Amino acid sequence: MNISKYFTFVSTVKPLDVSVSPKRTSLTSGRKVEVRCYSGGSRPPSRMSWFLDNEPLSNHTDILSIDGNRTTSVLTFWPSRSDHKKYLRCRTENFLLSGSALEDGWHLNITCE
Repeated sequence: MNISKYFTFVSTVKPLDVSVSPKRTSLTSGRKVEVRCYSGGSRPPSRMSWFLDNEPLSNHTDILSIDGNRTTSVLTFWPSRSDHKKYLRCRTENFLLSGSALEDGWHLNITCE
């Protein structure tokens, strides 16, 4: 009698990297901007979040690569004069692992037309 046993090994891994692109030297008040955040290596896939200073931003879409190893988050953002010098950041984390969060971002320079 041939008995086969199958099992699935699921590993939990923290994100290995995070990168925001493009980091612009200046943005124009009222002009729509799309900013991308890339993260890889997390198992299960990273949970992505965006913040302007400490305020969460919800206008983003997260896309998982076909192999499940890379998450891309696309933020649609309309900067205003009041956002000048605020810190725009992307945060990636594996919700199953405490202390796994990584962040990247930059201080905004807002110009007016």
